[in-house]
Amino acid sequence: MSHWMTLHPLFSPIALLWARFELPMWRNVLGRVAGWDHQPDAPRKRIRGKVHGYRMDLDLSDWSDRWAYFLGRYYETHTQRLFTLALRPGDTFIDIGANIGMTALVAARLVQPGGRLFAFEPNPQAFSRLAAHVELNGLQSVVHIANVGLADKPAELSLYVPRHSGQASFADLTVDLPVNRNLEDVQSLKVPVRVGDEELVSLPDGPLFVKIDVEGFECRVIKGLHRTLLERQPAVVTEADGSMLRRAGDSLESLFTLMHSYGYQAFNVDHSGQRWPGRLLLHQALTASDVKARDLLWLPPSSVFRARLGIPNSC
Repeated sequence: MSHWMTLHPLFSPIALLWARFELPMWRNVLGRVAGWDHQPDAPRKRIRGKVHGYRMDLDLSDWSDRWAYFLGRYYETHTQRLFTLALRPGDTFIDIGANIGMTALVAARLVQPGGRLFAFEPNPQAFSRLAAHVELNGLQSVVHIANVGLADKPAELSLYVPRHSGQASFADLTVDLPVNRNLEDVQSLKVPVRVGDEELVSLPDGPLFVKIDVEGFECRVIKGLHRTLLERQPAVVTEADGSMLRRAGDSLESLFTLMHSYGYQAFNVDHSGQRWPGRLLLHQALTASDVKARDLLWLPPSSVFRARLGIPNSC
């Protein structure tokens, strides 16, 4: 009964309503009904997101899109809650590793009116879906998109793309695959990579928030944002996957050393409760050994985002 399209016809609608309203045990329901596997015969669906109100074109063969279909929102609760609390109209949001645009749609809603969003995605297939989401929702004047990766120097690099595009990485995924990452049918393609500071020379004034989700390539991206970090002191959120960082030649320790050199402090990003919106939990991580969450929020001492998130400047 794990394949959602072969279930009893009454059960899928019940599961859909259960998940959309995020009733108790909804994760267990979705784990059984939507699953985590690839389902090649599943259809495509277009729905309106319940968090941002924009339309989403979803390919239900992919587990992430299936979860978004059942929930009516992107499944990562903790980062979405972070953005809804931190972002305001007029802010600028930079989405590095934008994939098909699930985070970009949330951020685009939050920074309007008056805000801008810059999204970078090197995978051509994922980028085409990102571009389609921008056009579908009439966001061309708000969201600037670029089909490139970001790093510390310009290059043409091999991008390793598994079946689930959200796990694509410049780190080689074909050797010693991490356990339980479900990386299948990995393909390699050459893509352009640019320096972040050179791509972001004319950012609007005002608060700036940077999201970096690049499957282990975070340190290289951050080094390419040297001027932006020094001059603009943005809030930054990164993944904290030690195995993927090591695959790219870095580590959680090197990530902490790098961000500390810019005067940043780290906070574990977590979430209390299963239902949206729930409560955001932020716990300081002084060193790499304090990392307890999938994502880290990095803030400079005097960031405007501290007040928005209820974090004292002296923390």
